[in-house]
Amino acid sequence: QIDLISPFPESQQGRLWGWNKAFSNLTMPDDGPQTKEEFEVYMAEYLATPTVTSFGIIDRDNLLEMPHVAPLVGIIVFERAGKYNGYLHVATTRAAWGTRMVDQAGAVTIEHMFQQEPTLYRVSASINDTLAPAKALARRIGFKFEGLLRKALPVGGVMYDVAHFGLLQEDWRYAPAPVVLRRHKEKR
Repeated sequence: QIDLISPFPESQQGRLWGWNKAFSNLTMPDDGPQTKEEFEVYMAEYLATPTVTSFGIIDRDNLLEMPHVAPLVGIIVFERAGKYNGYLHVATTRAAWGTRMVDQAGAVTIEHMFQQEPTLYRVSASINDTLAPAKALARRIGFKFEGLLRKALPVGGVMYDVAHFGLLQEDWRYAPAPVVLRRHKEKR
């Protein structure tokens, strides 16, 4: 159902704000960018970081009927956090969560990173504990719940718990449907 392009297209970074706001309980932490303009600057710098690998998720058959030439429905990011570990981050249009496209994108990204990074031993995910769909996604693609960081995320003056998940290379068993990974070079 999906194709992945890498890196995430610079020209489409403006869509990330909306995807991050797709769920009413997903808001920016108090110590993060608070406006769309601040967020766009932050994401441009973040995605250009050498330890970050980004992928655009394309709805190959346009099942969601997106009005774009290449129906981009989300972003998935792998952020290296040292020699042996990295973090997986996802943001998509709300409609994509009802499909298995995000599952496929996560699985293909994890498989790709384990193959491309010989020392990578684990992939982690830190998720606002109130985000049941994101926690369910992590479990579906093989992550194990490892613990709760109590009151670790300040949002709107309220401290939220953060659920921490991990996936070890030796436990990786997901067999995703075939997906084409394309290197993306934007025309300037």
